[in-house]
Amino acid sequence: MFDQLNYQHIKSAAGDRLILFLHGYMGSSADWQPYADLLQKENIESIILDLPGHGNSPIITPLDIEILSDQIVSCITPYQNKKLALVGYSMGGRIAMDIIIRYPQIFTSALIESASPGIEDQAERIARQQSDQKLLADISSQGDLTNFLLKWYANPIFGQLNQNQPLLDTLIESKNFSQVAGWQESLNCLGVGPQPSYWKDLSRVSLPISYISGREDIKYTAVGTRLAQGNSAIKHHIVDLSGHNTHLEQPKLFLHYLKGLWI
Repeated sequence: MFDQLNYQHIKSAAGDRLILFLHGYMGSSADWQPYADLLQKENIESIILDLPGHGNSPIITPLDIEILSDQIVSCITPYQNKKLALVGYSMGGRIAMDIIIRYPQIFTSALIESASPGIEDQAERIARQQSDQKLLADISSQGDLTNFLLKWYANPIFGQLNQNQPLLDTLIESKNFSQVAGWQESLNCLGVGPQPSYWKDLSRVSLPISYISGREDIKYTAVGTRLAQGNSAIKHHIVDLSGHNTHLEQPKLFLHYLKGLWI
């Protein structure tokens, strides 16, 4: 499947550690490039990829979280001689949860940032799926997309991000109208609506997991607290002065957590 997904393997001159990075919704592999470059200097390798419908990766059919997880796992088989760690943000974190649950033996540890284990109530899941299918329906130009993103990043989970103009500009400028159709199809297949609930399964995993949330993101901080209370293998780290996107708002601390994946 890597021949269908745009990806980059950032190698190191020496070392046996490798991180597979999965980006969030409306993101791309470029979101992780600064970290991959920094980690390379520490002899830590990275694989960064564009998930289906994002960046330079097309939508793949058929597609759901389990199909995508299976294919990602099959493609990292050549790297299993290394100490593999898995990192996922938001949508990428939900995909990472599926991989952790069904393939716990492959990775030495994982870091999940601001991701939902799913909706437990079936009626709520259906309602969310129906709502998400119309999320981008009114976007027909780059201007429409900019207006949508301004509202999107004003969501309370993002905390004070919309008051940090340089970061907000960076996020908005990285997104192009040409991607909207791919984002919508990806959401239809990989969104939290069609996703199974992972709450029970995550309470039983033994793989060391760091769950990262921003203190200003009340919703996902509550998720991390509940996960950590339900399983001693899950450690919850709350990042001050940050909302949903801690790796963008507090990069030095996030890099510290990445380097700690093998401790």
